[in-house]
Amino acid sequence: MASWSEKEAKAVEALLAGLPAWGDRSTDASAPLPVGSKTTTGVLPESGLRYYWRPNAEPRDRVELVVAVRAGSIDEEDEERGLAHVLEHLAFRARADDAGGRWSALRELEAHGVQFGSHQNAYTSFEETVYWLHVPADFFSRAVELLAALVGEAGAATDADVDAERKIVLEEWRQGKDWGQRATEHHWRHAFSSSRLAERLPIGTLDVVRTATAETIKGFYDRSYAPGALAVVAVIVWIAVARRPTRGYRRQSPTRVAALIRQANFKAEENQLAENARRAAAAGSGATRVGDVIITRPTAPLSTVAESPLASDVEDTSS
Repeated sequence: MASWSEKEAKAVEALLAGLPAWGDRSTDASAPLPVGSKTTTGVLPESGLRYYWRPNAEPRDRVELVVAVRAGSIDEEDEERGLAHVLEHLAFRARADDAGGRWSALRELEAHGVQFGSHQNAYTSFEETVYWLHVPADFFSRAVELLAALVGEAGAATDADVDAERKIVLEEWRQGKDWGQRATEHHWRHAFSSSRLAERLPIGTLDVVRTATAETIKGFYDRSYAPGALAVVAVIVWIAVARRPTRGYRRQSPTRVAALIRQANFKAEENQLAENARRAAAAGSGATRVGDVIITRPTAPLSTVAESPLASDVEDTSS
């Protein structure tokens, strides 16, 4: 008679066999994930920061902004278990600018209807930490800067910040110890037994959370939040991605993606950013340049995605 673990293994094999294959590369671990035809993606050469843009007509006049960090609890050392999650909490204490106080970025977002929890939030998993905003389209530019502040200042927390946030994390740990969560954690530890994942549940360990300092958290941040480990994602309606200015679009400056890198202190070289801005101005657009792509903004919100001239499919209507 087959044991429970043998039955589980067969069930997993059957599940994997039923997943859709990507051509003849379904079992190739090094094969890149397919990207939808409506998604524009690329990498900023000066920093390695990856970006994804995708048009979407619904909900109208809304933008989804995400910074995904390829770092989670699996990246923690034994003495860091739980720091990825604590770091995510600390991000929302960010200042909106140098003159602002703690929480000012969050408060400014809330002042524009971007409520904490439902429209601005984050999560930490085994392999990633994700920060996201759901904002009005006409607040897009400032929202990018505030999201940059959240992610960029996460590693700049003081010991006072850590002490204050520690209480919240410990309470979250306590509330998560109902029978359902205990059963889930037991299942994960069994399913991941003999792997590093079994000892890297995102909530971490009490000893680490209770003794974490600003210095240890900054060490994890500096190691894990490098530009090459970050991706900026925007699901949009009224931002047009074009390779040249088109009729009905006003020129926009300064560069928004470059500002994201600069404000978030993603270690991009300032001279490279200045060169990008100079090249954009020389191109006659004064618009945001992401690699070879210029991002421009329409004079008024677009009604449908069909009105957005995207990528190389744009016809020159400026004459």
